[in-house]
Amino acid sequence: MPLSLMTKSITAILLLFLWTTIAFSQNRSNEPIPAMPKLLSQREQMDVREAWLKKRLDVDSASFVSGVNSDGLWQEETFLSRETHRVASTVLAYPFNRAERIEMQTGVRSIGFETERLTDSFSPVTGKLVGSSSTDLPSPKALNFVEATAAFVHDTSLYGATSPILGQRYRFEVAPTLGSVNYIGALADYRLYLMPKRPFTLALRAMHYGRYGSGADDVRLQPLFIGYPNLVHGYDVNTFDITDCEALPPVGEGPNAKQPLACPVYDQLFGSRMAVANAELRFPLLGLLGGRSYYGPLPIEAAIFADTGIAWTRSESVQLLGRKGTREFLSSVGGALRMNVLGFLIAEAAYVRPLDRPSREWLWQFSLSPGF
Repeated sequence: MPLSLMTKSITAILLLFLWTTIAFSQNRSNEPIPAMPKLLSQREQMDVREAWLKKRLDVDSASFVSGVNSDGLWQEETFLSRETHRVASTVLAYPFNRAERIEMQTGVRSIGFETERLTDSFSPVTGKLVGSSSTDLPSPKALNFVEATAAFVHDTSLYGATSPILGQRYRFEVAPTLGSVNYIGALADYRLYLMPKRPFTLALRAMHYGRYGSGADDVRLQPLFIGYPNLVHGYDVNTFDITDCEALPPVGEGPNAKQPLACPVYDQLFGSRMAVANAELRFPLLGLLGGRSYYGPLPIEAAIFADTGIAWTRSESVQLLGRKGTREFLSSVGGALRMNVLGFLIAEAAYVRPLDRPSREWLWQFSLSPGF
């Protein structure tokens, strides 16, 4: 096949891959991405963009109820809960050399809560929408905090088109929070990138983040979640359904009886503390075919990975090394393709086998995130 025809064919396939990834991506943030300062490196700019995409100012959740009202209309009610973060902060970084620095940050944060009931009424005969209404419901009071962060950072990693390929990175951080809820956030994040043989990179990560103190498990704080594709593949919220749950004995009698469900794997994904470990063999897919460029004609990376993670709270124990506990590690294995889209974002398609979900075998996951 002529080289030009092969290049066109590969381009067409990758454009289809990109369209599919964006269409099915689970990242639904509509917030604009801020302009990046010129003094940040390409890797640091991508890290900032990634963090902005994940840290939305508005966090929405919803529950759904349906039934027939007193007028004989089919009625659907959606209860929408919105959590809005308003933040003002300053950051100071002092470099010791090109690889190490300390970072300090201080600021204030306000978290507001809104709850709304959306009601849609439909004709039972035609199925057409005949009316809509919204009602504001009582919500918790806003939370107000003063935040401070101190971190030591070491970074000698060399960033490729979609993820780091050589070097190491680690960050140790302490972040006390005072105000409506008091707790201390602690982060230890270590990443190592080895290249035993060009162009293969063995990437390793061990990370712990937790909230400690009297307010660490406050129900008004968003729980930590380890099921994001950039933490542990195969456990994203949108991959769960009723088959992942089991029925418990009915509560109550007669027409008012309720059938509760238990979703043991899903419940294990949330907590106020978490630990994650990852191993990944990554390489440039088209670069293996040869040529002067490391990635070949297009910046695509293939990866074979293994992930494991655990989330828990102050009142729960971790099952580790024969020690019994209420929380267990959840693991997965699989492969992924990542593509750099115009130097702006990284699209990933992963084929995953979650090892601790009996009702699931292999599944696809799509996300917009660089490799760790």
